[in-house]
Amino acid sequence: MGKTGNGRKPLVAERRTGGRRQKKATPKKPARTVSTKRRGGLAGFLFWPVRLVLRVFWWLGLRLGIVGAVALGLAVATTALTLPGPGDLLDGRARLGHTPRP
Repeated sequence: MGKTGNGRKPLVAERRTGGRRQKKATPKKPARTVSTKRRGGLAGFLFWPVRLVLRVFWWLGLRLGIVGAVALGLAVATTALTLPGPGDLLDGRARLGHTPRP
């Protein structure tokens, strides 16, 4: 870069795009697939019923939880929709700041 009139270099970055070549991207190797280790033999034979029971309980629990949540939501919505208005729910006896005289 050239000098300016006062003898200093200008406060700008140099141009770096000229003369340089960009590297070509090298092709990536495919990701290694990690195979799951399967239990075989005696350990696989002994743990198979335990895994089956846990899987069935998980499946049932998940479905029952979803159905229970929907049923609870419907019950709350039905109760909220069938409530009478606030004027009917509150009577004139309870007033804030009012104490009855003896």
